[in-house]
Amino acid sequence: MVYFIVRVGDVAATYEIDIAGKHQEYKEMVTCNAWFSVPVGNQTTTEADYLCSPELLTEDPWYMSTGLIVGFQNGDAKFISLDSERNSYINVTYERGAVAKSTVAIAMETRQLFNDFLFLFSAITIPVFSLVSQITYRSVLDVSENKIPGEFRFMEGNPLPTFLEGDPLSVVCEAIGRNPPPLEVQKDGQPIPASENATFLRTLSPSLSSNILTIHSVTGRTVGNYSCVAKDTDGVLQTSKVVEVKLKPRVVRG
Repeated sequence: MVYFIVRVGDVAATYEIDIAGKHQEYKEMVTCNAWFSVPVGNQTTTEADYLCSPELLTEDPWYMSTGLIVGFQNGDAKFISLDSERNSYINVTYERGAVAKSTVAIAMETRQLFNDFLFLFSAITIPVFSLVSQITYRSVLDVSENKIPGEFRFMEGNPLPTFLEGDPLSVVCEAIGRNPPPLEVQKDGQPIPASENATFLRTLSPSLSSNILTIHSVTGRTVGNYSCVAKDTDGVLQTSKVVEVKLKPRVVRG
């Protein structure tokens, strides 16, 4: 699969392209508008809504997902799914209709625990079964009680597997915050030049910043320590945790 991202404000649409050609018939593309709303008189509840064209049908196989992005003292931000495990501090309900809706109630204890850095994440995924196999619309909302201007956090990443020579590789740098800066991907503390084998996909919005490095064919020169770098509002360079890229040893058969 190949992914193509279009971002408008804090709403990102990710198109999953079926390059293998399993679904080549043409189908009408789905476009959605997304917005958040807070019911009057209830500051602990937030609604995320999606209105799509063609209109969503309740019997179609689309689905919604919800999560929180919280900041920790070590400077990282972590995504927590609200769909996999229920708890008494956060309640999520979904409504399937012409307008897809999720309602999230966050207890004041949770809001106070992550007072300075708490973002609500919402998404809707719509299978298309065409050259574009599915589309996912994602949006975020800052629900922090104390909003510090210019604050941002690097999203906590997952360790990379060990690669074989010739494998493709993606290093994803993401930051969330209040007007986060552009991100740079570095290897062993040095900038990486774009080339035929190394390409970048950068996006920037009021709440999200990302830079995805794709190395199309891993070689011995790819091995090293990769990190995400950005300058804060004071011009100080901030660096994420290092991700190590390793190659599997070659097996020599006698």
